[in-house]
Amino acid sequence: MSPPAKWPVSIGPATAECGDQPRKSDHPLVRIFTAVLFVLPCLLIVACSDHSDSDNDRKPTPQSLAEKEPKAAAEKESGETELTPEPDEIGEDCVGFLRATQVTQPNVAGKACPECPSGTAGFEALKFNGFKIEKISPSEAGCEVMVEIRAEFNPSPGGTIIGGLVGWIYPEKREQYARGQTPAGEQFYKVKVIYRRADGFWKAVEFERGDQ
Repeated sequence: MSPPAKWPVSIGPATAECGDQPRKSDHPLVRIFTAVLFVLPCLLIVACSDHSDSDNDRKPTPQSLAEKEPKAAAEKESGETELTPEPDEIGEDCVGFLRATQVTQPNVAGKACPECPSGTAGFEALKFNGFKIEKISPSEAGCEVMVEIRAEFNPSPGGTIIGGLVGWIYPEKREQYARGQTPAGEQFYKVKVIYRRADGFWKAVEFERGDQ
């Protein structure tokens, strides 16, 4: 039975119209969203890779540590050297201080002391045997060095001991030496040497008793 004429049916044109409508996947916004979803993971992978390489560059390797150790040791040694005088320099100052211990108004040499020089102006009372550094104390103002000087008396020509280590020599030994008698045995003197640094050099500016 055919439908009434007032309800016309037109299948062909309707089908063609539906076929011409664009699909959802062809919409411009959909394409952009799809491209973003594709590109974003790639960017994240590249960023993570760069971050990992940067971390690896910052991590110390055994080779880099081995190269830094000698440099650090040299810098440390240089810094310590600047803070304290050299042992050889301390030794020279100790020898100079000991040699400043001299005898004035010596008696003329006689048979009692054949080894004593006659007319001994500037005669040294002590002979240097050695020294030992016991303590070094650097500070902002300079440096203090505790040493022990070993010495023995030169044959006495008689006379008064002055200068240098005279304050370290016991009065009875000074009197004995003044009478022309030489105290026997090795002597030990504790000395505190005070240093100051100027123009890149250390200078001993004061000697004090270290046994007080």
